[in-house]
Amino acid sequence: MSNVSLMLRPDGKYEIVGRSGAILISSDGILGPYKIQGPSIYKGLMPEGVPLRTLEDPAIWFSGGMYHIVVNCWSERKAFHLASPDGIGHWTNRGLAYDPTTNFVRYKDGTVNHWDKMERPGVYLENGHVRYFTFAVLDVPKDEERGNDNHGSKVIVVPFDGVAFDRDMERIAKQEQARSR
Repeated sequence: MSNVSLMLRPDGKYEIVGRSGAILISSDGILGPYKIQGPSIYKGLMPEGVPLRTLEDPAIWFSGGMYHIVVNCWSERKAFHLASPDGIGHWTNRGLAYDPTTNFVRYKDGTVNHWDKMERPGVYLENGHVRYFTFAVLDVPKDEERGNDNHGSKVIVVPFDGVAFDRDMERIAKQEQARSR
């Protein structure tokens, strides 16, 4: 298994999601053993034309009463947001998480950064809400990075309003539950 993301669940179990989209749970601590929970969660969730083999770098967390995964798609140069009420099944693709070709990274002074590659998302939570995302970025295509130039990969930290995000996700979940009744 590669490109794994690990979290401590609210129920005290540990959960891993790998590059493949497999979910594994351990009830016996961080060292496992882990039990696989089924086939890849990505199957049937990605937009038409997105090859599952190009998904990588999932980041998993729990906030707003839901489990979330942001997974990078290197072939599309975009990432998708998936959500689940239990973190094991019932995953829903919530759409684009980020697209580095848009004005996604905008600073308070109005500066906008565009990155050719924006990968390896990570989350930093404070008080149960995402406060920052971290990304590995490169401002030129990988094959144009020559070393000893100004284009080496960097890690950036992007502030995120996780309180508002969780509030909106809770509202959406309630609307969906009401419709399914």
